[in-house]
Amino acid sequence: MNMKTFEMREKRLAELLGAKVLWEFYQCCNRGN
Repeated sequence: MNMKTFEMREKRLAELLGAKVLWEFYQCCNRGN
């Protein structure tokens, strides 16, 4: 596997993880109100 593909996959994973965390945080805020 070349580094380019690996970097792309890492970036996509990071974006997915970030979106998941933001969504969890958003739901917690809505539940708290």
